[in-house]
Parts: sequence; C-alpha cells; structure tokens
Amino acid sequence: MSLLELSATVLGIVYVVLLMRESIWCWVYGNLSVALMAWSCYDAKLFADMSLQVFYFAVGVYGYWHWRFGGHESAAEPSIQKVRFKEILILLAAFVLLWVVAYAIVSHVRSASMAEVDSLLFSASLVATYMQARKYLENWLLWIPINLSYMVVYHLKLLDFYVLLSLLYAVMSYIGWRRWRREVGSVKRV
Repeated sequence: MSLLELSATVLGIVYVVLLMRESIWCWVYGNLSVALMAWSCYDAKLFADMSLQVFYFAVGVYGYWHWRFGGHESAAEPSIQKVRFKEILILLAAFVLLWVVAYAIVSHVRSASMAEVDSLLFSASLVATYMQARKYLENWLLWIPINLSYMVVYHLKLLDFYVLLSLLYAVMSYIGWRRWRREVGSVKRV
C-alpha cells in the first residue's frame, strides 16, 4: 500500500459520489484519480489497465465538455437516458472487437501480467465509460461486475487500496443506478 494508491482511491471515491449527484466536478476528481492509478498500474505491469487510465483521462475531458455543453453548442446539460436495444448490440460488438484487439496487443508484451483478464476488463470498462459519459442509466449496472472482477485482479497484484476502491465502486454503482433510476422517472429512449 502506498500514498499513491491511497490518493488515487480517495479521489476516485469523490469522483463517484459527485457522479451520482450529477456534478460536473466529478470529471476533475476522476481525472486526478486516474492519472495516479495509471502510474500504479504501470508499476504492477497491468498495461491494459494503465492504458485504460489514459483513456479514462481523455473521457474525463470529453465527459466534462459533454455535460457542460450537452454535446453541442447549447449550454443545456444532457439528461439521463436509457440505452436502446440497437445500441446495446453495437456496444456489445464494440466490446468484443476491443477485447480481441486489446488481447492481441497485451499478450505480446513479454512483461504483461494477466493479459486475458486485463484485456477483458479493459474492454468492458471502455464501453461502460462511454455509456457513463453519455449519461446512460445502464452504465451503473455494467460497472458492478467490472468492479467486482477488478477486486480479484488488484488482490492478486497486492494493490490493497484498489481492492477497497473497487468494492466501494461496486456498491456505489448500485446506489448510483438506484439514484439515477429514481431521477429519470419516465426516461425517454434515445
């Protein structure tokens, strides 16, 4: 356990709390957290996870912009939406493609650790993060099994603070889903 892990964990918790409350500041705290996590993942030789943290940073910038401007030139903040069945199929196809590509890359890195699982969680996390930035209600439900799986990975890599963080993320994902579901009432389909 290190100060780096502890700092990333605290910032990550603040990020999810602010995300549940739909505060645009969640993206700032999230980006600080993922920058620190990228460094930890590099040290642990979880290269797909490290790359994921870099992606999270970019999505944090996009998420801030999308929430601030509604994804277009107006200042209207986008509302929570449910994902359509057709988009679920597209997201599933994107997940499979990302997993194949990520595994093909990571499995060729000699010092990579847990390439299969690292690639799988990387790909699922990319899809869930996209859904989060678009304010899809179902993003929370995808995060629950992802975070529970990361608990195992981080435990095996002796990243104890991240085990705790992943557990908290899983619980907070359930709470976030319930909160957003209540807020939307009759959610319009996109």
